[in-house]
Amino acid sequence: MDMEKASERKRQSILRTELAWMQRGARARSTKQKGRIQRFETLRDKKGPVEDGKVEMESISSRLGRTTIEISDLCKSYGDKVLVKDYTYFFLKDDRIGYIQITEFDTVTLDQFTEALAVCRGKGMEGLILDLRGNPGGNLSTVCEIARQILPEGLIVYTEDKNGKRTEYSCDGEHEMTEELVVLVDGNSASASEILAGAIKDYGIGTLVGTTTFGKGIVQRIISLTDGSAVKLTVSHYYTPNGNNIHEVGIEPDVEIAFDGDAYYNDDVDNQLQKAIEVMNEKLGAADGQEETAA
Repeated sequence: MDMEKASERKRQSILRTELAWMQRGARARSTKQKGRIQRFETLRDKKGPVEDGKVEMESISSRLGRTTIEISDLCKSYGDKVLVKDYTYFFLKDDRIGYIQITEFDTVTLDQFTEALAVCRGKGMEGLILDLRGNPGGNLSTVCEIARQILPEGLIVYTEDKNGKRTEYSCDGEHEMTEELVVLVDGNSASASEILAGAIKDYGIGTLVGTTTFGKGIVQRIISLTDGSAVKLTVSHYYTPNGNNIHEVGIEPDVEIAFDGDAYYNDDVDNQLQKAIEVMNEKLGAADGQEETAA
């Protein structure tokens, strides 16, 4: 029985990892040029050439019910392929729920997130689903800048070395998000993803949905050696605003739901995303009720 449980856990882990790589476009051709990834997605090869500046997205986005995104400066068409900007894409459901997926915090991600958020708000977004599943982390400065577009005034994260030296990263709260927020996380959400998810949870400004995150709460520095090799040293630990050290512990979601690989591959249903939508609808419904009471 124990072997069967271990086998099932391994299978679920493989399915979650494969989903994460699908989301990151790993099945598509990728080339790295001047620090940015050009990702070409064939959109599952189910659609023909882009017409009239739009393309039907046959991907995870279809689960939110709105499958058309504009092809402008957000992405460029290349025949039957689409060049999608790095790491971040978005869509809406009924113009109320926005969705932004960040698959890695790279130097280009900030501008993409800012643009995606602005477009969602321009459509009248009332709630945002932020998907950090499968996100292994990335640039600390990038995730802090994105956090400054979401968090209230206060700490984002702080690091502390073995000598107790503390370095703080803070937010002025000038761009605090006023819309409802749901964050999707899983066991592959690590490092910078946990910085953002941990801060959102500590401030209580969003609901985390999914499974416990990876638990990578250390800062590492790469030191190059003369022979061309390198050594990676752990120089400090980071802590969430409330002082939580999540290393090898992770961040527990507010609403726990394991990824159903069978439902995804057999029925094309992302049960975690569906739960996030359900939670968001509850939030929006409660907000509507408060407005009616106030009126």
